[in-house]
Amino acid sequence: MALGAREKLRLPPDFGKAEGRDEEERLVVGGVLAIDDCFKNVRLKNGIEIVFRAIRHGDKERMHELFDSFSPQTVYFRFFAPIGVMTDEALEHYLDVDFVHAVAIVASVRKGGKEHLIAVARYYADEKKPEMAEYAIVVADDWQGRGVGTKLMKHLCRVAKGRGVKVFHALVFKENGEMFKLLGRLGYPWEKRKFDEDVERVEVYLK
Repeated sequence: MALGAREKLRLPPDFGKAEGRDEEERLVVGGVLAIDDCFKNVRLKNGIEIVFRAIRHGDKERMHELFDSFSPQTVYFRFFAPIGVMTDEALEHYLDVDFVHAVAIVASVRKGGKEHLIAVARYYADEKKPEMAEYAIVVADDWQGRGVGTKLMKHLCRVAKGRGVKVFHALVFKENGEMFKLLGRLGYPWEKRKFDEDVERVEVYLK
């Protein structure tokens, strides 16, 4: 749910820096922050507190750190290619989100007084059919199996549904069993169809 008053929005401690304020002003739509609905405090079963928030351009260093933590398999499942290095050009593409047609939400933790990203989920709405959107999610290897991916994906679904998206779709490797398990925990109906010998096309219905 979008909040109508700026002062009611709970933001991460470092969002008030210059880069955060500049980006915040850029994302005001109709007098309301276009990122209001992206923010959420979450407590995992082990008691660790994490934060879901909108991605921003100031996350460049943190995104590099996150990518460098991925195993080859995690990179392959997410990007469908054995990418060894995330270039600055590619990273700029991932950070350039308008929060109208595209939304990207990161999961972060604070350690030693510093914020670290541990997961990213995003979707891109189809320009001709905005009720349809392609989604993607990736979780740092050290945080997989702790419920981060499920909670973040559920949050992305709620945000998308609130913005008019009715169907998520994605291509998933058949061997990516954890993704299919995650889909089964979302609470939304979903189905998969053969795309090719190694890949399934999945659709999640945000009813």
